[in-house]
Amino acid sequence: MQLRYWTRAYREVEFDVANGEARAVRLSSPRPDAAPLYGYAACERRLFGRRVWFALYRDGDDVVFQSAARRWLAADASVRFRHRRPLPFVSHFEVLVGGRRELSIRYSHLARLVWALIDTTYDGIDQEHDYFLEFVAGQANSTAWRDHVAARWQSAGDA
Repeated sequence: MQLRYWTRAYREVEFDVANGEARAVRLSSPRPDAAPLYGYAACERRLFGRRVWFALYRDGDDVVFQSAARRWLAADASVRFRHRRPLPFVSHFEVLVGGRRELSIRYSHLARLVWALIDTTYDGIDQEHDYFLEFVAGQANSTAWRDHVAARWQSAGDA
């Protein structure tokens, strides 16, 4: 499935829902505003580890968050997404199901922190753009946000 790259207008992500493997594809021009939107993908490099892809997309009436082959429905009341920063340059993202941790990733964002300190106009919009997993934690459990997705995004099954 083709997802939009969270931080790059000139890239899309070929995301395989069966196994969560992804590949960024460079576009020759920004995608048209009228292009179908199925969802977004982004990646982070584990602290002292490899890069991991994440996707947030609409599948039928559901909003799905996926990492590797593991999928969680955002509307499932037992699913919670949590993001925190134990250090200014390290983030920790978790998926909790019924209070039990099913996914945990720590990642560094030193370059983003330095850029935010240098950029005098850096604000919440910039932060949302820089931190996909923080956005997921803040919005995916929101009924209002999922209603927005249902109205604007197309189902990946229609692709």
